[in-house]
Amino acid sequence: NREGLFYELKGAALVHTGDKKAALASYGQAISLNPHYYSPYFQRGLLLQSMGDTEHAKADLAASERLLPTAVASLAQGQLALAGGDTRSAYQHFDRAQQSSGRAGDAARHALLKLDLVKAPHKYVEARLGMNAATNRVTVEVFNLAPGGIKNIVVNVISANGQPLPVNLRGPIAPGKTARVETALSATSANFNSLRIAVVRAEPVE
Repeated sequence: NREGLFYELKGAALVHTGDKKAALASYGQAISLNPHYYSPYFQRGLLLQSMGDTEHAKADLAASERLLPTAVASLAQGQLALAGGDTRSAYQHFDRAQQSSGRAGDAARHALLKLDLVKAPHKYVEARLGMNAATNRVTVEVFNLAPGGIKNIVVNVISANGQPLPVNLRGPIAPGKTARVETALSATSANFNSLRIAVVRAEPVE
């Protein structure tokens, strides 16, 4: 429907000029003329998202995906779900979006990495203990297993009595790369083997 396309393009132009209220009306007209075309639902959903109208944005983006699934719509729905505290739904939407090789797919993969790092940083960070023979100080070596850069890594060096010593590595550490730091903890060859290490936290590089 050409008239529907005209109103959709008019809505996009109005968004560009900052007249969001008029843009919403144009997108609404486009939808009424072309109710089975995904694009005006998607565009109006993005506009509503930018205006903070979460519920209506969700409805439009879901309608867009029912008509034609796209990575950008899945990504936007994931962002809305995450902002609302629904990490489970966010994960599902991002998982669909990451199948794309474009920008939306890249953004979805980054969002998934961020969620995974919060839940299970040990999946992406390998930490090892060592000892500087010259100083008898315990060292921590961190290897980045993630597909992207990581930063603000925290590991605990745990003594035999269960007392943790937090060790911070600011990074960033590129994918496949290693960082090493010497701690303030002294050890002998006898008690070194009783030490354990646990990855506590890591963040993706934005």
